[in-house]
Amino acid sequence: MSARTRKTVTDVADRVEQAACTMRKLPKVTVQGYFNAWPLIVREAMEAYGWEGARVHPGPPSARQITEMDEVMLWLMWLEREEVKLVWLRANGMRWKSLGRLTGWSVRKLQYDWQVALMKIVHRLNNPSEKTALPYKRMIRNG
Repeated sequence: MSARTRKTVTDVADRVEQAACTMRKLPKVTVQGYFNAWPLIVREAMEAYGWEGARVHPGPPSARQITEMDEVMLWLMWLEREEVKLVWLRANGMRWKSLGRLTGWSVRKLQYDWQVALMKIVHRLNNPSEKTALPYKRMIRNG
């Protein structure tokens, strides 16, 4: 694999964040069968002012974004359950301090575990034929 196509921790972290953003853009799942047959009331500008707050919805994700999100979901299957939760919560923007309160771990340990999880993905992406475990923790200390 050439140096240009090799993945880094930053590349993987960015892709996981993009996948989380794409997941937020997907339509909400609702219960089928319940609906309202009444027509919507079309209000005039004078009536509608202040009736409801303005809502901005992100546009739907493209087919390419969904494909990339699916690829990232496959990457997450290489991690342990706790690592997946940590990586996904962090990708959704949860702060380290909030994660620490949620899990009971120190911020530094969470950052270390997050880095180890991303290193596992990077190693697997850069060495697809290698199925053996790598001492990830030693790599982080040295690199």
